[in-house]
Amino acid sequence: MNGGRGILLNDIEVTKMLVLTNNKELTLDMNGKKLTINDTKDQMMDIRSGNKLTITGNGTFDLEDHKYVSLMYPRGEVIIENGTFLRATGTNKNEYGSFFVGISSSSGTAKLTIYDGYFDGGYYVEGDEFNNSRTMLNGS
Repeated sequence: MNGGRGILLNDIEVTKMLVLTNNKELTLDMNGKKLTINDTKDQMMDIRSGNKLTITGNGTFDLEDHKYVSLMYPRGEVIIENGTFLRATGTNKNEYGSFFVGISSSSGTAKLTIYDGYFDGGYYVEGDEFNNSRTMLNGS
């Protein structure tokens, strides 16, 4: 991914991890469209240290069909203004991924700010605080 402003004009299926690197700033305007991922092992996005991603435009990030895939590694700065974020809808506690993986202050620039949005983690079992919270944030 390059810096600047990107506007989705169509729904898109991502076939490999999108990486923001080299000290870029990107505003991703979802324009009401949907991003899905066709991968079973990677995150959809990797926002590396020193980079900034702003998500706006009330689009949908759909990870439902890939139960082990997560939304992103937010190692740089990530701002979510709005949108719909969907995880796996299964009930098997071993079929999960997190929205945000590996956020850590050790990178020096990791910052996640959520102003608005709808997050549906799918898997939820009353009393299972570990996996229920892990669905949102799997930190280090």
